[in-house]
Amino acid sequence: MPSKLFWPPQMDALEYILLSNELDAKYRQDQNQFDLYQFVVVKLQKERPHLFREYEQNFRRIENNVYAHRAAQENFSQERPF
Repeated sequence: MPSKLFWPPQMDALEYILLSNELDAKYRQDQNQFDLYQFVVVKLQKERPHLFREYEQNFRRIENNVYAHRAAQENFSQERPF
């Protein structure tokens, strides 16, 4: 059940994509990037399960737009190899 204070704030697909790209650029060279992300998810789910569920619901609400945008980016990059 979402909080009455609207916490956590909802994130739209564009905001997620922009922040995700920044985070990826920051950690791209880290060979443990996946484990870092997995650790954060596991810790959040263990210690704040309600917050984790709210974040998951927020993502499920925007995921189709995220995947559509990522597919369009991939298609665009394949059309322009240089």
